[in-house]
Amino acid sequence: MTKQEFVTLVNTKRKEIKNSWVFLGVIVDNKHVTYKAFDTWIQVLNIGDIRNGSAMDLNVKGYLSFLNDAL
Repeated sequence: MTKQEFVTLVNTKRKEIKNSWVFLGVIVDNKHVTYKAFDTWIQVLNIGDIRNGSAMDLNVKGYLSFLNDAL
Protein backbone atom coordinates (compact mmCIF):
# COMPACT_ATOMS: atom_id res chain seq x y z
CA MET A 1 0.00 0.00 0.00
CA THR A 2 1.17 3.53 -0.67
CA LYS A 3 1.51 6.32 1.88
CA GLN A 4 -1.63 8.04 0.57
CA GLU A 5 -3.64 4.80 0.68
CA PHE A 6 -2.61 4.33 4.32
CA VAL A 7 -3.56 7.90 5.28
CA THR A 8 -6.93 7.45 3.56
CA LEU A 9 -7.49 4.10 5.29
CA VAL A 10 -6.75 5.31 8.81
CA ASN A 11 -8.74 8.51 8.33
CA THR A 12 -11.73 6.45 7.12
CA LYS A 13 -11.40 4.12 10.13
CA ARG A 14 -11.20 7.16 12.43
CA LYS A 15 -14.51 8.42 11.08
CA GLU A 16 -16.21 5.00 11.16
CA ILE A 17 -15.10 3.98 14.65
CA LYS A 18 -15.73 6.98 16.90
CA ASN A 19 -14.64 6.95 20.56
CA SER A 20 -12.82 3.66 20.20
CA TRP A 21 -9.31 2.37 19.57
CA VAL A 22 -8.18 1.54 16.04
CA PHE A 23 -5.36 -0.97 15.55
CA LEU A 24 -3.70 -1.69 12.19
CA GLY A 25 -0.64 -3.53 10.99
CA VAL A 26 0.16 -3.10 7.29
CA ILE A 27 3.01 -2.73 4.80
CA VAL A 28 3.41 0.85 3.52
CA ASP A 29 5.99 1.47 0.81
CA ASN A 30 7.77 -1.79 1.77
CA LYS A 31 7.95 -0.88 5.49
CA HIS A 32 6.01 -2.60 8.25
CA VAL A 33 3.71 -0.04 9.92
CA THR A 34 1.77 -0.57 13.14
CA TYR A 35 -0.83 1.98 14.16
CA LYS A 36 -2.80 2.41 17.39
CA ALA A 37 -5.02 5.45 17.71
CA PHE A 38 -8.05 6.88 19.49
CA ASP A 39 -9.83 9.46 17.32
CA THR A 40 -7.09 11.96 16.30
CA TRP A 41 -4.58 10.83 18.95
CA ILE A 42 -2.04 8.44 17.48
CA GLN A 43 -0.59 6.69 20.50
CA VAL A 44 1.69 4.37 18.50
CA LEU A 45 2.94 4.73 14.95
CA ASN A 46 5.80 2.34 14.29
CA ILE A 47 7.38 2.60 10.86
CA GLY A 48 10.02 -0.08 10.52
CA ASP A 49 12.29 0.46 13.54
CA ILE A 50 11.12 4.03 14.20
CA ARG A 51 8.54 4.55 16.95
CA ASN A 52 6.39 7.66 16.91
CA GLY A 53 3.22 9.12 18.43
CA SER A 54 1.24 12.34 18.21
CA ALA A 55 -0.03 14.89 20.67
CA MET A 56 -3.40 14.06 22.26
CA ASP A 57 -5.28 17.21 21.28
CA LEU A 58 -4.76 17.39 17.52
CA ASN A 59 -7.51 18.67 15.26
CA VAL A 60 -8.18 16.73 12.04
CA LYS A 61 -5.85 18.94 9.98
CA GLY A 62 -3.04 18.42 12.49
CA TYR A 63 -3.75 14.68 12.60
CA LEU A 64 -3.48 14.33 8.82
CA SER A 65 -0.40 16.54 8.72
CA PHE A 66 1.28 14.43 11.42
CA LEU A 67 0.56 11.23 9.48
CA ASN A 68 1.89 12.59 6.21
CA ASP A 69 5.03 13.99 7.83
CA ALA A 70 5.72 10.79 9.80
CA LEU A 71 5.41 8.58 6.73
